[in-house]
Amino acid sequence: VAVCESYAFVEKDIRKVIEKGLSYIPSDCEYSRAVRDIMAFYDRCPQDWRECFD
Repeated sequence: VAVCESYAFVEKDIRKVIEKGLSYIPSDCEYSRAVRDIMAFYDRCPQDWRECFD
């Protein structure tokens, strides 16, 4: 999270900020998997977060 906060000062693209943060943690850890799953869901349903629960 600290990497994301720092990088957000120089990068305005939220996807790039998140990817930068993820590059500092193991790609197979639970936190990384959760964030990537959320990003994938958003790519499929950007207008309705409620679809995530179905």
